[in-house]
Order: sequence, then structure tokens, then C-alpha cells
Amino acid sequence: MRASQSLIKRIAQSAVGSGFRGVGKFSTGSISYSKADQTGNAARDQAGPGISESTTHFGFTTVQENMKEKLVAKVFSGVASKYDLMNDAMSAGIHRLWKDYFIRKMAPQPGTKLIDVAGGTGDIAYRFLNYTSNICNDNTSTVHLVDINADMLGEGQKRFENTHWMKNNQIKFNVGNGEDLNFIEDNTYDAYTISFGIRNCTHVDRVVKEAYRVLKPGGVFMCLEFSKVNYPVLSE
Repeated sequence: MRASQSLIKRIAQSAVGSGFRGVGKFSTGSISYSKADQTGNAARDQAGPGISESTTHFGFTTVQENMKEKLVAKVFSGVASKYDLMNDAMSAGIHRLWKDYFIRKMAPQPGTKLIDVAGGTGDIAYRFLNYTSNICNDNTSTVHLVDINADMLGEGQKRFENTHWMKNNQIKFNVGNGEDLNFIEDNTYDAYTISFGIRNCTHVDRVVKEAYRVLKPGGVFMCLEFSKVNYPVLSE
């Protein structure tokens, strides 16, 4: 999905305000944390059994909204070191071609500032920086890799630790929730990507609203995600 800020605004107009609040910082070459989960979900956890909860999906299962984030965290902490191999197995390696096409479709220009949410092991960030370096001959583009799971983000940091991009301060890492990026100022980025991550978010409307907020006017929102194939032969 590729959209300008004007389209994102129309999508986000119906979004409810985020229930998460917190503070946080990012730092170059290290991981820091936002406290996004310590008010919204914690407050609901303390509400007691008499309070009815909204439900959402977790894979093929229906769960309470305030449980999804914990379940997602547990799953990804367990598979972080094998995540890329799992994607290879589930997509027969095709996910790599999709991601290559995704970046070519973005066609970033020199000096592009990207935020990659649910960036995990850094597949999109790596391709972005590789494209700007080799195609644009550029060493000024930057990427801010954000993921809610510290173990996944740690794998991404390992991937970049000996690269010239890290030494050149072209990549930053931050543990944070895509539903609440309040540690990032408005109108900061030229492009926002989320790849195979939006399905794991509890409130997609809040994710889109935050994407709109942190993008500059005219910024690009791009989402890569699995979907249902409508063509009968392929869908089988």
C-alpha cells in the first residue's frame, strides 16, 4: 500500500485517540525503550473481571484486546533468532523478492528519512540503505528502525553493527509501539514502512493515525502484508 499523507488522513479521520502514553528516546547504535504499554494496557488489566473487554484476532484465534500485545511479544521473543528462516519457509523465499520490489517501488531519493515500524531484523532497513547507497550513491539517507519486541530489534542491531551505515550514523534503533510513537515529533519522516507487521497490531487505526502524524506533508506510507488471493486457482 502506497499513499500520500492526504489519503492517510482520510483513513485516520475515524481513528480513536490512542490509549497509550509514555516517554522514550532513541539512540544511535543502542536500543532504548518507550513506556508505551505502562498506562493503556496496564489500566485495563487492573479494571477487574466486571469490565467487558473488546476482542481482536491473534492468528486464527479470537482474544481479548489487552492480551494480544503480550501474546505477540511471547511469540516473537521465542523466534527472533530464526525469524528470517521462518519467513523463507512460509513463503518459499518469495518474501525476499517482495521486499526487493517494495523498495524499488518506493524509489527513495538521496537524503530520504525513513521510519520502519515493526522493522524487526532489519530486512527493509537493509534494503533501503543498500538501495540509497548503490543506486543513488548517497550516504545521507537515514532509517529509524522501530519494533515493539526487544529481541527482534536486537537481531536487527546485530545485522548492522559492523556496517558503514552504523558507523555513519545512518540507522537508529528504538523499542516502541507503532500505536503510540509519541517519542517522535510531528512531520519528521519522508517515508513510513511497515512490512508483515500491521496484522500483529491490536488497533490498526491508531497505527495509521500515528503514521500520518510523523510523516512530513507529502510523505509516503507503504505497507507490505499478506492478503487473500481472489483468483480461484491461485487461492487454492
